[in-house]
Amino acid sequence: MTGTKYTAVKGGSDTYDFVPSKSGDYSVSFNGKGGVLVYDDAWNEIKKYYPEEADGSRVVLSLEQGKTYHFAVAALEKDMQWEIESAKTKNGFVYTNLADNTVEILKYTGTESNVTIPDKIDNKVVKTLGAESFTENETVVGVTIPAQVTNLQYGAFASCTNLKKVTFAQGSQLKKIKEETFEHCQKLEEIHIPDSVTQIEKGAFYYCRSLSKLTLGKKLEVIDNNAFEGCSSLKQIEIPDSVESIGEGAFTYCTSLEHVTIGNKLAYVAKSAFSWCNLTEITWGDGIAKIGDSAFACNQKLTTVSIPDTVTELEYKAFAGCVELSDIEIPDSVEAIGGYAFEKWDIYNEGGDTAWYDAQADGDVYAGKVYYKYKGTIAEGGTVNLKAGTKGIAGYAFLDQINLTGIEIPDSVTNIGDYAFVGCEKLNKVTVPASVTKIGEKALGYLTSGKGGQVYKLEGFTIRGVAGSAAEKYAKENEFNFEAYTPEYIRGDVDADRKVSIGDVRMTLRSICKKAELNGTQKLAADVEKDGTVDIKDLRKILRYVCGKIEYL
Repeated sequence: MTGTKYTAVKGGSDTYDFVPSKSGDYSVSFNGKGGVLVYDDAWNEIKKYYPEEADGSRVVLSLEQGKTYHFAVAALEKDMQWEIESAKTKNGFVYTNLADNTVEILKYTGTESNVTIPDKIDNKVVKTLGAESFTENETVVGVTIPAQVTNLQYGAFASCTNLKKVTFAQGSQLKKIKEETFEHCQKLEEIHIPDSVTQIEKGAFYYCRSLSKLTLGKKLEVIDNNAFEGCSSLKQIEIPDSVESIGEGAFTYCTSLEHVTIGNKLAYVAKSAFSWCNLTEITWGDGIAKIGDSAFACNQKLTTVSIPDTVTELEYKAFAGCVELSDIEIPDSVEAIGGYAFEKWDIYNEGGDTAWYDAQADGDVYAGKVYYKYKGTIAEGGTVNLKAGTKGIAGYAFLDQINLTGIEIPDSVTNIGDYAFVGCEKLNKVTVPASVTKIGEKALGYLTSGKGGQVYKLEGFTIRGVAGSAAEKYAKENEFNFEAYTPEYIRGDVDADRKVSIGDVRMTLRSICKKAELNGTQKLAADVEKDGTVDIKDLRKILRYVCGKIEYL
């Protein structure tokens, strides 16, 4: 079997027996993603390879001559070829030669505390440090990785409990730092990511508690989920302009982190990316468009936040539990806000409200142009009229307001957040204007059995809206009654011909240039930005709609 390739069929689970001709280390290689279990001759499990490990990589096993070993192999995404061959050892490095005439180091068995990875072995360039090649090594304190190494495989240095320093040689060609490469290296203090690295994968530095100095490379594009979670000694981070994606929980529980600078290419701050840190200052990049679910939740020393005017949405719990946050500047660009963005951590009252929310008087609470919450309890038979120019209704805005009987939604509103009116048991009918293009999950017509309880439909609930609108779609999807009505005007239809076309662009332009005067209804139709004036912003938006650049006005 040594040196011979075998094929595991996708969806199957085959068992192979292998009897080593000599005792020693053996290389097991995979050309795809699969799960592998290895048993000894008494069918005791001696090794398990997860799909992250068995994914186009090699692993090493120490086997005894004459014993029968059983390999249970399951290919996941496609048929997977795999191979066992005897590994070689030189100066404490267990290695194998690859098909491209380079070397992969599979394991280190030496006793040196400061290890320099050799440039070459057997006159062949070392390009790969294999999966788990140094895992749980308690001897190594420092490691130097030469420039020509391009691959650090899964978990290469995971749980090296005494590793303090990692040095990448000048001119490093490393492209990725793979999953869990340095996870739980509890004494690792400093890391300078080479400029050649474009991606730091999931959990790469997970709970490196002593990591206090982090320099990210200039070509880095992706920081994956939980990459630096639990790095509790980090005090500041500068995300370079090259970074386009930060994954969920990337820096969560970095409990000493006080200042983060976000680069100009990052458009979305992902779920919990900086939650449970110690932030006092956020420096925003120019490209931020959306702040994700719990992105900055429970930063309990954060006092001031100025949301940049590039942002259009704050998701659920974005700043929940930031108890000292008293000064929040929200620009008019923000059109949608998720529930509990500035309140307690969740509906079970964990975390605490922001100081900003605590300071709000009972009644209607607005966050910029978004209706955020009705604070307190609406009086018996109460109704709410949203201000003209309101752009959105936040998630959970009227949660369990059992006395609410009516809501007036202006045609400036474009979205209604998840569960916005859940528990409003006396709100039997809602008129939704055609301007609303997004209605969140169970936003209208649902009740709840209590805090965190089951949600169910309000019997006889009716939605009144324009035919073909988001309101009608929501009613049909949720099997509610729908009443169609004809609006006084159609947004963007300045010439009142019941459609939005180049003629409306022309008429709006003439109005702006003082070549024509619009009547009251025409002004309402032309003011698609709903800011009370007809200007170049409205003209641009109508033109983009007519040209098919945007879907809704």
